[in-house]
Amino acid sequence: MLAHAQLSVFAKQSKLEELCDISLYKLLYMLHDFPFHKERIGDIIQLVRFVFDGESGACENFERLTLHYIALHIKQLLNNREFQLVLQELPSLSWLVLDTLCDFL
Repeated sequence: MLAHAQLSVFAKQSKLEELCDISLYKLLYMLHDFPFHKERIGDIIQLVRFVFDGESGACENFERLTLHYIALHIKQLLNNREFQLVLQELPSLSWLVLDTLCDFL
């Protein structure tokens, strides 16, 4: 998953829109088929940190896709200590998650 996000950043920096779209599609497909298990939350946390750390330059669509995934699995993620730490490290992420959850209402 992280490789697709990194490829998207490269594509954005290189102005390769089609490559950015392909990497987004690949991530969407992976997240759709990715079994959400407690043991695999670390992979999701890595992706979240990369996309929202402010330095990656990830495209807006990656951010939106990641936020929707977080919103879909918010109950499981909120019980995870590592995710709680990410929310503390990235306060703007908390706002974005709440905003995304409100869109679902």
